[in-house]
Amino acid sequence: MFRPLIASLALAAAALLPAGPALATPVSDLTLAYTVNTAGNLPAITNIVTFNKFADGGGGAWWSSEVPGNTASHTITDPFTKRSDNAPLNALMLGLVQDLPGDGTPGQKHIVMMMSDTAASAATGIAWGTLFRNTLEDELIAALELMTSGQDWPVIQPGIDIVDAFVDGDAASGILGAFSQPVSAWFDLGLPAAGTTVYSNFKVMAFSDGQLLGHGIASVSASAVTAVPEPGSWTLACTGLLLAGALSRRRRTD
Repeated sequence: MFRPLIASLALAAAALLPAGPALATPVSDLTLAYTVNTAGNLPAITNIVTFNKFADGGGGAWWSSEVPGNTASHTITDPFTKRSDNAPLNALMLGLVQDLPGDGTPGQKHIVMMMSDTAASAATGIAWGTLFRNTLEDELIAALELMTSGQDWPVIQPGIDIVDAFVDGDAASGILGAFSQPVSAWFDLGLPAAGTTVYSNFKVMAFSDGQLLGHGIASVSASAVTAVPEPGSWTLACTGLLLAGALSRRRRTD
């Protein structure tokens, strides 16, 4: 009496099953690193904050890192793993440098931007106030120092707000390039296939007057992954196998 019922259930389960197990979209873990190359005779670049924008429209920042003084090449690795299904699309890095060669006043601080090649070309030799009309450089220096000071979140929040307003405002559209068209200081990042690495270039600039300090290479490395059936597909497949097994056992005992 149970054979027709079991057969009906098996057929219903089979009808629900896809032709083959549905595969989830492959997802890689992404590791980001930024190699900064300079002439090697510079003071340390400190208080570096790295900003990313992601495929879903969101953004993020991590801090604090530095390029040690008198170092020709130094790699900064993002401590947080990203995922290819919400990949970081571009990046911008802000930092501070003090007492550059040629400074007339001891203790003078400068904003350092690790920025796109196009924006750097447009910013070379241009005063801060001409490039960025909505942000005072001294105000941004103080905000970046506060943001990276390691104090409690409510204390550093005003600094974060000022820096965020700059990276999403003036840094995104304040530099005028060819034909007075605004260009972004953010540089693009590539999305590698699983098991590969892609590279992007950026320039290292100091202000107040767009002084080129060096160049850099950003790397995005993707781990190798294997697509797996979606959990729902596994459930349906297991249901079908269980019903088929029950039907087979029933036939042998009848």
